[in-house]
Amino acid sequence: MNTLRALTIGAATVGAAAFIYHRMSERKAFGPARFIDTAAAKGFSEIEAARLALEKTKSTEVKSFAYKMIEDHLAINKELRQLAREKGHQLDEETDLINRARSMLLSLRETDGFDTAYADHQVAAHEQIVAIFQQGAQLDDFEVSHFAQRTLGKLEHHLKMARTLTQNLREAPARSLDQSEVSSLSAANEAANKPAPQTSSTPQVDTAASGISTGTPQQNRGNAGNPKH
Repeated sequence: MNTLRALTIGAATVGAAAFIYHRMSERKAFGPARFIDTAAAKGFSEIEAARLALEKTKSTEVKSFAYKMIEDHLAINKELRQLAREKGHQLDEETDLINRARSMLLSLRETDGFDTAYADHQVAAHEQIVAIFQQGAQLDDFEVSHFAQRTLGKLEHHLKMARTLTQNLREAPARSLDQSEVSSLSAANEAANKPAPQTSSTPQVDTAASGISTGTPQQNRGNAGNPKH
């Protein structure tokens, strides 16, 4: 009887320890490096989706929204690259990120009723991005959480814009661009598609994300000098 009782208590103790370890692992899974990876990947996907929209749409409103997404997410990803450098964290190569983003957007490219599908996609995508940045704002790493807090308002505004775009497209037919608008948007398109400068002294850390961090658990305690999760 005593042996059986000891085995039962031992099994319960092991089970409790495993449960606690699992919960701790869940909390540590989303650290600064994972946030940088995920945020960069989402931002890069937004840029590629917007460029696809500029290629396929004739709607003035959709084009205006797409240019705004390119402009803002290029700026956000530039900050993410710098933040990754400061933390000693290297993001994926840009070529891999482009191919990955375009692969994910294949269904959007081939869909009928592109404008509405793109607007719906943007609502869902920005709901995800806002949630990611809300998590990032709660991290122990000051620089990472501060960046997430500063950027969150802009992304929430993007979500509001996407919802408005979806509503407008459903309420009224898209208006085609006139010649003056085409000229104005062409200039903006040229600037938006200008490649970002690369530096030879620093490993390439362009926007994207493997979703797997590469540093130590100390990141979650505010030390992300060598992130690994």
